[in-house]
Amino acid sequence: MATFTEAEFTTAGDFTTSIDWGDGSATTDDGATGPDNGPFIVSGDHTYTSSGDFTITVTVTDPDGNLASNTC
Repeated sequence: MATFTEAEFTTAGDFTTSIDWGDGSATTDDGATGPDNGPFIVSGDHTYTSSGDFTITVTVTDPDGNLASNTC
């Protein structure tokens, strides 16, 4: 789960999101949720098919096309 806030856009539906699970599988786009004016939450479920360390990257895009990414 990742959380974010944004001053210009105030509803979760304003944003597109994606989660790269770091294992070469397809990214998921479950969207953002949260109350008007945030904080907004991006979350998703994924099952890994092998053990190991994976870097997960969450990307949020606002309506102006600005990107923000967080890696964990």
